[in-house]
Amino acid sequence: TYPDRRLELRLGDSCEGLEMAAAASALLAGGRTCDVVLVDGGNDFGTADCDLRRLSRLAAPGAAVFVANVDPECVGLACDGRTVAWRGAEAEGLVRDASCGRDFCEGRYGVPDLESVFFGREYRVA
Repeated sequence: TYPDRRLELRLGDSCEGLEMAAAASALLAGGRTCDVVLVDGGNDFGTADCDLRRLSRLAAPGAAVFVANVDPECVGLACDGRTVAWRGAEAEGLVRDASCGRDFCEGRYGVPDLESVFFGREYRVA
């Protein structure tokens, strides 16, 4: 058992729900953060990108992040939104130490820096 650990499932529009959860976390959860994050929702770019970025606000620096249904062998413009969002997060440093399996990718969230806080980017490898 893990007395201090909780698993919480939130249903609904993830972009709206995650924004509210990030704001509520500081107040209601005592600022607790997630050590493991799983993105497994919409396959379109907008939803996957939003999920990756907003979940990073709830994640501890260096938290493990997993994204389901990514096609690591896809190249070019034919890739689905989730694959494009994952690659963008890697390129920006939001996700680091990344590797992909047959149908998923995993990595770690980068750590925040002052430039990202002030200029709107989420995270960058320190």
